[in-house]
Amino acid sequence: MRRLARVALVVAAVLLASPAQAADRSDLLIHHLLDLDQQALFGDDYTPLAEMEAWGELYAAAREEAVADDSADRRGIKTFMLIGWIARQRADFGTIEGFNTDFKALFDARPNDVLAALADTEFMLPEMCRYLAGFFFFEDADPDKRQGFVDANTHRMERHLGEAGQAACLDAFWAVKS
Repeated sequence: MRRLARVALVVAAVLLASPAQAADRSDLLIHHLLDLDQQALFGDDYTPLAEMEAWGELYAAAREEAVADDSADRRGIKTFMLIGWIARQRADFGTIEGFNTDFKALFDARPNDVLAALADTEFMLPEMCRYLAGFFFFEDADPDKRQGFVDANTHRMERHLGEAGQAACLDAFWAVKS
């Protein structure tokens, strides 16, 4: 129950982060997370293609916001991570595939900011660490480079996630085998 309460609080905070887009963003994220019928969001303009395009546009906008995020609470990064987390919960393989590469690129560009955002959103920590590991098994990536990635980031993980968070991240990371 505590985990669900934390998830609800983070989702609410992220959804209210952009007031001008909050209704559309929150509706789409909640409907996607809960696998609700999205026809009401589109009215007479609903088609499965419109639903897929709206999700793709949300994803692309969140990715760009994460890259440029300079907010004190890292809301852009958290929103992007939330999309990746929702994709895993819903087994949305199209989103998962894109997120695998995009999240690793975001981490490589802004490791301290991503880890600080993860420290604030514990419930997403294992999934995001699995995404980072999954990158090394994706397309032409080399799984043998995982140890180098861990070695290069261990000090950052401990600084931002603490000892327990770092251990949880590395457990999730090394659990990925393909």
